[in-house]
Formats: sequence, C-alpha cells, structure tokens
Amino acid sequence: MAETASITPFPQTDQSAISQVDYACRVSDNSVLCIGALQHGLTGKETILLDGMAVEKPYLAAILSHQGKRLTAMLLHVEEQHYLDTFGDVTLEYPGGRSHWQLQGRIDEHAEALPGLLQGMTAENAGKLLMMLLKYAAVSPAIAADTHYAKLCDVLRQRMQADEAVVSQSFWLLPHVLYLEAVLPSREYAQARFINITTRGVQVGKAMVMDTPYKSEQNGQIVTPMLVMFSREAVGAIRDGSFSLQLKDRVLPLQQALPRLEPNTANFIAYLRLLPEYTRLNIRDFVCRQLMDNPGKGSKEAITDLLRNMQLFLLPSYVCVYEKDGPFGIHVDMAVAVPGKGIVVAGWMYDPMRLMQRLTLVSDLGRSTPVQEVMVRFRWDEVAELYEENHFSSADDDFGFMAYLPYDDETLAAMEQWPDAVSFRLTAELQGGLSYTVAPKHQVPDPFVARTHLLERIASRIAAEDDAAEAMGSAATMLQQACVGKADIRRSYQYGKAVSKPKVSVIIPLYKEYGFISTQVAHFAHDEFMGEAEIIYVLDAPEDQEQIRAQLGELSRLYGLPISLLVMSHNAGYATATNLGARHANAPHLLLMNSDVVPMEAGWLESMLGQYTSGDAEGALAPKLLFEDGGVQHAGMYFAMHRSGEFYENLHYGKGYPAGHAEVNQSREVPAVSGACLLISRSAFNKVDGLTTDYVVGDFEDSDLCLKLRRKGLTSYYYADVSLYHFERQSMDKVEASPEARFWLNASEHHRRWSKDIEEVMKDHG
Repeated sequence: MAETASITPFPQTDQSAISQVDYACRVSDNSVLCIGALQHGLTGKETILLDGMAVEKPYLAAILSHQGKRLTAMLLHVEEQHYLDTFGDVTLEYPGGRSHWQLQGRIDEHAEALPGLLQGMTAENAGKLLMMLLKYAAVSPAIAADTHYAKLCDVLRQRMQADEAVVSQSFWLLPHVLYLEAVLPSREYAQARFINITTRGVQVGKAMVMDTPYKSEQNGQIVTPMLVMFSREAVGAIRDGSFSLQLKDRVLPLQQALPRLEPNTANFIAYLRLLPEYTRLNIRDFVCRQLMDNPGKGSKEAITDLLRNMQLFLLPSYVCVYEKDGPFGIHVDMAVAVPGKGIVVAGWMYDPMRLMQRLTLVSDLGRSTPVQEVMVRFRWDEVAELYEENHFSSADDDFGFMAYLPYDDETLAAMEQWPDAVSFRLTAELQGGLSYTVAPKHQVPDPFVARTHLLERIASRIAAEDDAAEAMGSAATMLQQACVGKADIRRSYQYGKAVSKPKVSVIIPLYKEYGFISTQVAHFAHDEFMGEAEIIYVLDAPEDQEQIRAQLGELSRLYGLPISLLVMSHNAGYATATNLGARHANAPHLLLMNSDVVPMEAGWLESMLGQYTSGDAEGALAPKLLFEDGGVQHAGMYFAMHRSGEFYENLHYGKGYPAGHAEVNQSREVPAVSGACLLISRSAFNKVDGLTTDYVVGDFEDSDLCLKLRRKGLTSYYYADVSLYHFERQSMDKVEASPEARFWLNASEHHRRWSKDIEEVMKDHG
C-alpha cells in the first residue's frame, strides 16, 4: 500500500459502520478507483468485498486531502471474468467488526468527472493517485494497454503540470546510461535519493541521485544531478515518449523529453567545464562511482573509456600551485594505484608559514583519505631554488613528500574490478577556509609510466638514509609487481626451421642496446654445437620490434641459423623477460645470457653443458667472463657489506685480474654466479619458480636465484675452463631511471630477503 489511513480500533463486538464513496472511476474492466471518506482506517488484515465479490490483493490505498477533508483512495480489482458495470457497496471485514463504503451514483467510465474533483486537491494528491496506478501496472503489466487506464493517467498528469520536475540538462553517456539534471520542487528533494523512471505507466529505468544538489535557485527550486540506467530493451521506447520520476509515494512528470542524439560525452564534458570546480569534480566523482557500482549490462571497456575521458578532460583547475613570492605552493607528481596494494602519492609542498591544516587524497570513488599523518618528507633542491628569493623564509628544506596509503576494503574491491579507471587528486586545506585541489599530470598512468616516473623524479632525490627511503622502496616494489602482472608475450617470430629437440635453450633478453647482436650471432653460427641449441631473443622494448625483426631475420638468412624472437607487451625487466622466454623454451637445460656477452671460441656451450651434466654443478653454473681488455670481470660472486653498513652487495672474485691468474683458473663451488651467462636445468629453474621479478628494472636477480637454489640444497658453480667477453651493463645503462636509486632500492630489497642466508653462506666460503 502507498500509504494507510490512521486506524480506529473496533470494540471486540460486531458492529456496522457506513460511510460514503464520493467518486468511483473505471481503471479497467475488472478494476475501479474509489475515493471517499472512510470511517475506519485500514489495517492490512481486513477482507474487502465489492458487492459480495472478494477483492484480490494487493489492493492499493493512499490518503488525500480535498478542501480540508481527509479522503481515502483505494484501487480495487476482482477476478478477470467479472465486468464491473456498477456496484453499490464495498464491505471491509475487520477481525473485530465490519464497515460499509457505499457508492452514490454510477462509475465514471472515462474519467470525465475526475478533473473537477482534482481542482479541490493539490498537484501532490494527483501524484499519489498516479503512483497507485503505476504500482498496479507493476503487478499487472497488461493494464498499461487498457484505454481506461491510459485516460486516467493522462488526466492525472495534466493536473500535475503545476508541480512537475523540469529537465535542465540531459546527455547520453552510453547507449543505456543517461545523465540528467532535474529542477525539483524543494519539498520533494528529501524523497529523491533513488528514483524509478517510468513511461506510459511502466517502469523502464532507475536513477541514482547525487547526495546534494549543486545549486539552489531563489524560488526554492534545486537542481538535482541524476544518472539514469535503462535496460537495453527500454532505451528505444523511452526515447520516443515522455517520462516521469517515481518518488517515495508519488510521481513527478518531467516537462522535457530525453535527447534523441547518440551518446557523445564531448557535450557532457564541455558542459561540466562551465561549472565551478567544486561542482564539476563532485559530479565527476558521482558519475564515476555510480558507473563502477552499477555497470548494468554495459561493456566494461566502454565504461572504462568513459571514465578515463572524464578524468583526462575534467582536471582540477590547479595542477601546480606556485607563486614565486607566495606563502604556499604544492605540486603532486604522482598519485597512482597499485593493484591489490594501495596508493602511492608523491610531490612537493612549500609552506613556510605552516598554513596547511589538512592534506587529503580524494578518489573518483568519493573516498577521502588523510595524507599528512603518514607522509614522509625529503630534500628537493630544485624546489628550494624555485623559492630562493621568496621573502617568506623557510628553515626547512625537506620540501618533497611521499606517502603510501593501503586500500580499505571498499576501495580494494572497486580497484580490483576497475584497475584502469580510478584517478586521484589532493586537496590542501589552509587556515581561514582557503583550499587548493591539485592533480598529477598523468591522471590514470599505467604502472610502467608510474614506475619510470617514480625512479626518475622521486627516487633520485631520496638518499638511502632518509625516512622516505622505506616508503620509496615499498612503492617501487609494488609498481614493479604491477608491471610484471601486465607484461606478456605480444608476438613471436621464427626465423629458419626451429630445432626439433634442442639440448639447450639460449634465452637472451634485449633492451635498447642492440650493437652486439650481429657479433653474438656470428659467433653462434661458427659453432657446430649451436645447431643443437634453441636460440631465443626476448625483446623487452616492444617499440623497437620492427628494427629487431629486420636485424634477426637478416642474420638468420645470412648464417642459416634458426632464431626465435619473442616480443614483450611492455618493458617489465630482465627477470620477467627471462621467465617468459623460459616458458616458451623447449630444451631440458636453459642458458640465461645477456645480449652484451660474446663467445671467444667454438665449443663453449657444449663444454658448459658437459660440466653441468657431469654432476659437479647441481644448481647454477657460470663461466669466466672477461672485460674487453682481457681482464677478469667475473670468476664467481660473493657478498660483502656495503660501505654504508646498510646492506650486502654482490662482488666478483678476481675482478680485474689477468685472465691467466691462478685464482681465477680453478673451477669450484661459489656463493653465487653471474646471470650474464648462467646455465641451469629446467627442473632446477622451475623448482625455485624462476627468477624473482620484484627487483626494479634489474640488479640482484642472479644472486637471488642462487640463494633460492641454495635453500633447495642446490649449489652454484664457477667453471673456469670456458671464457666469454662481457661488455658489462651495456643495456642497463639505457634504462630510464637513476642508477643510484635503482641500486639502493634493489640492494635494500635483496638484503631484507637474504641477509641471514648470506651470513651463513659466507661462513662457508670465507
């Protein structure tokens, strides 16, 4: 029931009470609308008879007012085989008594007398009557086609025009999603939190309503933003007809029909740009949040694209707050979400007068998270230079800030569903009510962009001993994990006939430095054993694939050597490229090799494989590596504490010694070996899940692998009988990140994982 009258209790004895039906109107062949003063209220437990025929449930009722009188409206229907041409008595049988409602006159067949009755009522009463009819249509959909029902609805809508809602703006955002703004009578806003959309008496959609109107008009009306979701079946019908808003207990017709254009968010974005920033961002958040919470039957890709467009084209007014002589400045370099983890925020702030009271991170999900309690500060010399002549002197030069904010459960759930569609901004609230909202230049950066930005812009400014170093390390590791999760093989190419049963798969990641490929392949081609090996290059820079495809194709044809090329979807680092190469390899043994390692003579790989399978090496085996001048670069690795005392670093036995020195010409077990040229069985590689991918853009993956093997009881072995040239770190120098920052980040992570194991292994090796 829409609303029930107050209940007057009966005494516990049978009695009869008679009241009058002032008006009865046909709704359909077997249903009638009755309006009149009812002597006793409704309990919901009464049985209703219409001239002795049982009225079917649900019967609907509402309380109206007419010229100061309190009236009850009831919509009654009986079994379909009965045609109601007239009736005389409505009997209400209560548990404690009986009441009669008697009709004076006939049923109004075509609602001709209804307008006169409505003149004495407010438009709100007409809305309540229309609400009853819509509820009736919801349980009896066939009624919508009845001419009596349609006529009655039309009469009620005409009366309601004095109290209707007006559409001020409307835009189709998706084929089934409409944004509209309606001017509602102010007294109705309390009911307008969640609205059903109806047309021709049938519900066709639902509207989510923004928590607060964004503007109040002088006449008391307010503008209410709504996001309307239609079923695909209803879109065609709703565009061709008028529609109404179904509130809690009544209906408001909308004065303006929906736009007939196809979805075009450009118009929507252009309109929002005209609004004040606070309103614009609130509406943006509202639309984003509702689309994420209620995607309906829409394409997830289409919704993601829509959200990204709003984030990219509806930026806050301030990307950076800076005045050379001003008392406050703030810039946010990055605010990026790490899947499954949290949000990394970094930037700088100049506040010598201590004006800032609150710094808050705001997301499109409508979530606000305090930042200042968890952020750490660090030096940013460039900012100090910006304010060097500022007359508000600052004794504090730690202008940089960084924070890691773990997800709450609600945000985590939304981020898992929409990993590429949520952006963030910072709001700095100052004393006296002044506030600034700033957003990063890259509103929705992918983790690859964020990782590079973090290393280039932030990490290079943080010293290992800074308070921000730990947060920096956590953020970099999380971004690296996010990059790994997105990386895969995009394309694969085979040049020449693939080796059917290779003995060894040679896996060579490529990144930026390609000058040694021709020399490397030429040495492979002049080694007979390489005909039994599978050569796999893994390109970790997909933007260079055309160049590498042409180069490897030409080399394969020139030397008649089979070569495979795997092209990564993104640059995720040496470990990820190697692991994906191993996944595509077919041999029982894997040789992990850098692109800047070049053999000195034929037979090197056959000799390494023979030594490995002889049983001396059970985990990883690596040869002697030489610098270009013939000096030793690698004769096995060991660990020593860094001069800072903060972490162990990897060092090479015999580094700089002549190649013929006795100490570097003895094959032996060592704490670890270099990954520049490392032989391992597939079973051992899989046993430790390959290379660890958490190290940012390289460093320490090889020693990490050796330490993982050691935990499984497998050794690392230096093989002195084979020598190769290693033009050290040629590709690593091409990485777009600070080498110092990358080193201490990875060294700190390596130390955290392995410090106790390193202490034990170094006791064994001195």
